Amino acid sequence: MSLEFSQGATFIMVMPGDGASTEFDRLEVVALTLEGKQAAVAIARDNKTYVTAHAYPDDAVNRMIDGGD
Repeated sequence: MSLEFSQGATFIMVMPGDGASTEFDRLEVVALTLEGKQAAVAIARDNKTYVTAHAYPDDAVNRMIDGGD
């Protein structure tokens, strides 16, 4: 992450639903764990910025909300 911030990134975007649907990765799969979300939030806090989530399935949206941070 520090490389991305040093190259001009201003925030972190996570894709808890994995971002794409293929025959091997179904759209309803939630790929980001709560621990992964919390790690992204910690990195964002350390860099004085924020995390956004591009989430499609309801389960992915709810996981990002339920994380609490």
